[in-house]
Amino acid sequence: MRTALAIFVILALASLAHAQGQAPGPSGCFAPGGGFGGGGGGSPPPGGPRGNGTRGGGNFSRGEPLADLNLTLDPPGEVTLAPGASASLALVLRNDGAGALALNLTARGLNATIDPAMLTLDAGASARATLTFAASADAPSGCRQLVNVRAGEAGTNRSAQTRVFVVIAEPAPASPASASTPEPAKASPAHGAFAALVGLAGAALLAGRRR
Repeated sequence: MRTALAIFVILALASLAHAQGQAPGPSGCFAPGGGFGGGGGGSPPPGGPRGNGTRGGGNFSRGEPLADLNLTLDPPGEVTLAPGASASLALVLRNDGAGALALNLTARGLNATIDPAMLTLDAGASARATLTFAASADAPSGCRQLVNVRAGEAGTNRSAQTRVFVVIAEPAPASPASASTPEPAKASPAHGAFAALVGLAGAALLAGRRR
């Protein structure tokens, strides 16, 4: 009984040491679900990243919805971007109301900009602006970043928003001529402790059987 209890304790300690020795995941990843210009926790909205066209206030900022304005991104869907690279999308705006709209366009996330930053849409008219964003050279690969776009009506707190998810891709592999010989992997102290504790568990089990 004592031998079995000792083996259980040793194996539990070994599992703890092994878990602590695991490499952490990439840092700096943005978890969708926050407000406009902010990053909160949570999961992507139902329907996935392709639902990037909105009408009205969306769910990025407080204020009244601008129901007459329709925003979409062209092309729609998720964008893959390498570290240090940039991309551009067309922001398509359509005024479905009966009056003209004076709009201020802003974007946040991944150093995003919109050109032009201001425009006026007559009733029933459409226009296009260019959304450009760039990933930093040290952006962690595998992360999903979020770029928020807001079209606010000048002089009011009414706005319409949309967004695009950006996946940071793995960096391009080095060419054979410039590739260096990788260093052999080094065992971490936690992995050494894990091996030692497993060895002790095996020794205790063998001693118990001999008795």
